[in-house]
Amino acid sequence: MNTFDVAIVGGGLAGLTASIYLAKAGKKVIVLEKSSQFGGRGMTINKNGICMNLGAHALYRGGAAFITFNELGLNLPGGIPSTKAHGIWKGDIFTCPST
Repeated sequence: MNTFDVAIVGGGLAGLTASIYLAKAGKKVIVLEKSSQFGGRGMTINKNGICMNLGAHALYRGGAAFITFNELGLNLPGGIPSTKAHGIWKGDIFTCPST
């Protein structure tokens, strides 16, 4: 049977970041995630050529999270967000008004 120093429940942004810091500190860590993939709500899908953030947040190339990722040696693809906004309503993509 495997034993761990720390069990983290949830493989979202916070859980994954905590697991990396704990592992770097020499702890044996397991991350438990109920979904079929890690990342929590911090993900983007491509629908008909338009990238859409699924969570209530998005990570762009700046800010505290970006600094933390650089510190951990994580290279995240991305760029400057578009000023155009799109939404999905009843399966169709709509351009949101900018004013």
